[in-house]
Order: sequence, then C-alpha cells, then structure tokens
Amino acid sequence: MIQPDGKKRKSAILGLDKLINQIISRASPLHTLAIRYWWTIPLVTLAGFGSSLLEGVGISLLVPLLSSLSPGSTTGQAGLLGLLYRIPFLFSPEWRLPGMAGLILGCVVLKGLLQAASDMLVSWIEGHVAKDIRTQLASQLLQVGYPFFLTTGQVRLLNILSSDSWRASDAVRSAFYIVGAVTTIFVFSLLLLLTNWQLFLLTAAGAIAIRLLQNLIGRRIDRVSEVMREVNLELAQRMVMLAFDMVKLVRLFNQQQQEITRFERASEKMRQTMTHLNSVTVWAPPLTETLYAVLFLTILIGAHASGVPLPVLIPFLLLMYRMQPYIGGISAASVNIASVAASVREVEWLMTATASAPANTETHAFSGLRQAIEFDRVGFDYAAARDTPALESVTMKIEAGQWTALTGASGAGKSTVVNMLGRLLAPTSGTIRVDEVDLETIEVASWRAHVAVAGQDLDLFEGTIAENIAFGAPHATRQEIASAAMVADIHDLIASMPKGYDTPLGERGLSLSGGQKQRVGLARALVRRPNILVLDEAMNALDVESEAAIMARLKAGFPDMTVLVISHRASTLAYCDRTIALKEARRPLPRPTSAQVVVKN
Repeated sequence: MIQPDGKKRKSAILGLDKLINQIISRASPLHTLAIRYWWTIPLVTLAGFGSSLLEGVGISLLVPLLSSLSPGSTTGQAGLLGLLYRIPFLFSPEWRLPGMAGLILGCVVLKGLLQAASDMLVSWIEGHVAKDIRTQLASQLLQVGYPFFLTTGQVRLLNILSSDSWRASDAVRSAFYIVGAVTTIFVFSLLLLLTNWQLFLLTAAGAIAIRLLQNLIGRRIDRVSEVMREVNLELAQRMVMLAFDMVKLVRLFNQQQQEITRFERASEKMRQTMTHLNSVTVWAPPLTETLYAVLFLTILIGAHASGVPLPVLIPFLLLMYRMQPYIGGISAASVNIASVAASVREVEWLMTATASAPANTETHAFSGLRQAIEFDRVGFDYAAARDTPALESVTMKIEAGQWTALTGASGAGKSTVVNMLGRLLAPTSGTIRVDEVDLETIEVASWRAHVAVAGQDLDLFEGTIAENIAFGAPHATRQEIASAAMVADIHDLIASMPKGYDTPLGERGLSLSGGQKQRVGLARALVRRPNILVLDEAMNALDVESEAAIMARLKAGFPDMTVLVISHRASTLAYCDRTIALKEARRPLPRPTSAQVVVKN
C-alpha cells in the first residue's frame, strides 16, 4: 500500500508463511474479509494433519513389513519403530502380507480422500474470497467521494478490478496451501524426531538455512513485482487508448505509425520486465530442490558415517523424501505471494481510498423546491489538480419554477456547479441553501429523487432503449417511458425500429447518432418527472427545429419545473427567463467578490 508520504509499507498479507494469526493483520482492509473464513483454518489444518499422518504411517509401515518377511525378523526395536515393528506380527504368517498391504492401501486411500476434501475446501474459500474482494471494491467505488475519480486514472481502476483482484484472491489459495503444508511438515518432523533425533536436528538446521535464502529471493521478487505492476499499468493505458479513447483521433490525424511505435515501446518494456521477473522466479524452485538434495545426501552420508542402523535410516530418508515436495510447495507459494505483492497492495489501496464522501450531516428531507437555490459566496478548489479554483466566492440565485441560463467561458465553473447540485461535490467555502436550508443537511437520496440531469457527459450503457430511459426510474411503466420519449422527440424513431423499445443499444449507445443519444438521455431525465432539471449542453447536437420542438414540449408538459440550462447556443438560451454569467476565477484575485456573477433578466 502506498502511504500519503509516498513510502511503501509492507503489505499486511505478504507474511503468509508465518503464523496463521499473522497472515492478515487487523490494520489491513482485507482483514474484515478474511475474518469471515477463520473457521475454515482448523478444518484445513485437521485435514492436512490427518492426510500427512496417514501418509507418514503408510511409509513407515513399509519397513516393518519388509523386515517381517525377511528371515530372522525381530520386534526388538525401541520407540516408534518398536510399535510399528510389532504391527506385522499381529497377523498370522499367511495373512501378514495381505493384512499389511491392506493397512498401507487404507492409509493411502484415506489420505487421498482427506487431501481431496482439503483442496475442495480451499477452492471454495478462494472463490468466496475473490467474490468478496470484488464486491468490496465495487462498493468502495460507489461510496468513495466523487473527487477521487477526478484525480485517479480510469485504467488503474480497471486494472485493479479486472486483474489485481484475481491475483489477490490467488494469494489466498497460496496462503491456505501453506497452512496445509506447514501442518504436514509438522507431522513429518514429529515422525522424524521420533525416528532419530540427531538426524532430525541436522535436517532442521539445513531447512532453516534454506528458508532464510528463500526469504531473500522473495524480497527481490517483491521489488520486481512492483515494477511489473507499473509497467503493466502503462501498457494497459496504451491498449485502452488504441481500442477506445483514441481510435477515431489517431485515424483522423494520420498518426497510426506514431501510436504503433509508442505501443511497441510500452510492450517492449513489459517484455523486459516480465523476463526479469521470470529470471528471478524461475531459479527459485530448482535452487530449492538442489539445496534439499544436498541436505538429503548430507543426511545419508552423516548417518552412514555415524553408524545409524539401516532399519532406522530407511524410514527416515523416506519420510524426508516425501516431506520435500511440501517444503518445495511452500517455497513456490511464497514466490507466488511475492509475485502478486504489488497487486495485493493495489487492492488494499483502493479499499482504503481517502477521498471519502463528506461527513453525514443530513437531517432534512426534500419534497420539492418552493423558493430558490442560493449560492452564498460558494467556492470550490481542486487543490492539487489545478492551479486556480474552479469557483471563487460565487453568489447567485436560481428561482423556483423558472428557466435559468448559466453561461460563461470554458473553465468558469459551470460543470462544477452541476456537480454540486448533483451532490457529487461539496463547496470548499461558502454555503448552498435550498429554501433557506443548507444543502449539506438535506438527505442525499430525497434530494436526488427530485433532481435530474441530461447532458453530453452522461453516457448510455449497453442494454435496451427502454432500460436506458428507465435507468433512474426502474419501476416506470412502458407508457411512462414512451411519454418521456415523446417529449424528447425520440418516440417515433424508436417505434420505427424492429424491436421498438427493446432494441439493444450496444456499448455506450454507439449505435445511435449524437443527437439521438442526447434525446434518449433527455428522456431518461424526464421519466423521473423531476422537480429540478439540469440541461448541461443537452441539445448541442440537435438542429434548431428539433430543439424548438423539444423546448415547446418541455414548457407545456412541465410548467412548474425549475430548469437550469447550460449552453453556448443562443437558440437554447433564448428559452430561459434569466441568465447568470460566470466569470473565470483567477488567482490571485484583487479581492473575492460576488461580482463574479452577473444577472440579466
């Protein structure tokens, strides 16, 4: 996670190979998700304990079985081996081989069943955690303050939702694998200790040294993983630009070759970084395997030199050999966790985004505008995003039941006013009052239920025409949808389509022209029968005749509606009762004053 001071702190879920209660710290935003599944840890642990115990016993039974079949066999062993050596002699000589074979086979079958159950449980956990992560991210995006989206790249958010969230859930699977593997290693270590404690201490010392080396490799992979995330984000931005944002612009300005060169440059950087990451990760498994092979041979040579009996050495080496895949699995899981570390931090960053919505001070319900909306020395400053404020000490009044035009040069703050009326932004200074009540104290839901916006920045979505129009009024009847479309002068066109209102629009409504999309957007605003309507360049793609027809229907069908019109077209502004002209705020100002607003009746 990136802290405000720009320093990285170690991700809370990167130490997954430590104790279970350190897998996810309470400071991590993922802790509240993971805590729901704490109850599964004992189950995974028990399954791992049972399967490893059965495997260890099955391996250990081979030696007394073979020994009992040899001439001169004896039960004179001590400790754990003594118990195992007595088992074959519980059977009569003719049933000794099938009986022991049945015991070993039973251990193998039960071990397989427990292992399969454990794997199924881990898959179930991973699926639910992945769903919870995605749901939490979606909830965060819908609840975080709107300024967050003004300063955060869309590609970064898309990358977190589509890629990083899956990689974070993959870390969960690695974590639970480590839980099971650690349990298995514990059981095998106990069996090794009971078999020969001197060899066990030598094995433990070698395993600890190898683990320390793996930690060094993991930290290096973590660093490369962060670089990989940044390069992947850059490449994703180029891909989105080529496929969506700049597909038309590039062709019109004949810049295909330039963009191909830029894309190749970003793609080459990705290739180099991926090669670097692979060069680090690819050596981890064979290096670990080699080191454990060295340890295995060291144990063998040391045991032979110290005269360890063969009946003791054989089960010890078999147990150690079977334990090695689990140790290697922990190494691979740790490498995987290190490789997704950057993705985990991205998920945590989004879950703890600081651009939160304003504090809840809502105490009033809103049932409709009766007097006016007043801006009293209202200012808004994007701070780090801009050098000058978007609004500076604006004082104006929007009268109830009137059509008010809001004009001004680009950058004067018209869009900021619209965002404030939609409760997307809150003033950084001054007050907006609605019928003498501070807007910030009015319930957002009841306020937005009476306000509708139609504008050039509000896209349509992939769905039918009816679904797009009824987006803000999901319970609207087909007749209400058609009535809104009639006012927006789009009903006849829709009716002429083969599927009528059930015609799919395609992604972002690209199957419609600019003017048709604007009229569908206007119908979407009108179907809610709002008390306050904001037309933000809502008709700039229409011809004068179509605009005149729509304006006439609006005036006739909604005579008491308060309308705020933002437009650069004189033909649109002519329908308004009054005009408010915003002057662009500049810093430093001679003195903050309400003269920024000029009212013309």
